[in-house]
Amino acid sequence: MGPLSLWGFALVWNLIAWPACWLAGDELAAMHQPRDYLLLLIVLFPVVGLFLLWQAIKGSILHRRYGRSRLRLDPDPGQAGGQVGGEIRLSRPLPTGTRFQVQLQCLRSREERGAKGQRRLATSVEWQDQTEGEGRLSNGRTRVPFVFDVPAALPATEPRARQWHHWQMHLAAELPGLDLALDFPLPVVKGTDRSGISIAGRERRQQLQRAQQLTQVLNLEQQGKTLYLQSRYGREVVGSLLAALFGALFLGVAVGIGWADLASGWLAIPVKLLFCTVFGGLGLLIFLLGATTPLSRLETAIDPENLHVRRFLAGWEVYRRRIPLADIRQLQAHKNSSYGQGQRIRNWYQLRVRHGGRTQTIAESIPGRVLADAALTFLRDHTGLP
Repeated sequence: MGPLSLWGFALVWNLIAWPACWLAGDELAAMHQPRDYLLLLIVLFPVVGLFLLWQAIKGSILHRRYGRSRLRLDPDPGQAGGQVGGEIRLSRPLPTGTRFQVQLQCLRSREERGAKGQRRLATSVEWQDQTEGEGRLSNGRTRVPFVFDVPAALPATEPRARQWHHWQMHLAAELPGLDLALDFPLPVVKGTDRSGISIAGRERRQQLQRAQQLTQVLNLEQQGKTLYLQSRYGREVVGSLLAALFGALFLGVAVGIGWADLASGWLAIPVKLLFCTVFGGLGLLIFLLGATTPLSRLETAIDPENLHVRRFLAGWEVYRRRIPLADIRQLQAHKNSSYGQGQRIRNWYQLRVRHGGRTQTIAESIPGRVLADAALTFLRDHTGLP
């Protein structure tokens, strides 16, 4: 959503939310019974309106500062099966030593219809990779080079339809005052061409970065012939907190409607039961999943004969299992959750083994498909898992 569209949406939202909150002022002041406190939900709409205004202001400032920044590809278009490389030319210079994060994303978008026939766009991340580095100052502008190796199995850019794939480059940097955040759509086709952009030590740095990330995320430790992995407490805090808040709000609204005075008649009781059981149960499930993820720990040990798994919740052991390696048929990565803003979404993966028709998680909270694939390769090379 561009700055003008965001401003339009924010203004329309606030023009509706603030007068509605003002008109409900007398009812808010006259609250006495617990069921009346559902009216407090109306206060959330002006709060969301303020957030939208801040996003519009921030987007306008970024557009004014960096709106003339350009993306140059080499090869052009990018190659699925080869490389996506090039440089981003910022419209103004940035301080020397500024660290940039460049993220390449393959996105899948689809048009959906709501219950009343309205159209909405749903976008998910199929694959993403990122790199970090410093820019180069040239002719009074900062240039940020990048090179990505792209798997051949990924789709090329497709024309917009009811469901299509497209590619995006995201550039971010922490700056005094307002952080840099820019998005660039880019074309990608099937091919094997490689980039002429040269970044000294790129492959070696990438290997070291992957190894460091794996060690930190999986908390790897080798003791004799046994490899230990650990998914520690405090994982996915931001996403878990958002899920818990959303679940609690969903549960509160469902229970509140169950207690509220509805129109008399035979329809009132089924409606209350529907909200309390179905919507309330869904809200409770989302709340529990969000609240328990940072409070859980998963320990895995792989020796030459068996795989041992122990799950803890808030310090209490929930279960322990031993699986003979001979019974394991497959090691796979599974996307477990995702959160983000707009199209800047972070996906979290689990590593799972299949054995005897069942599935067992052995590692979790791995950020991104690329790192999950690297973890699969590492475990297969060092443990003999299939």
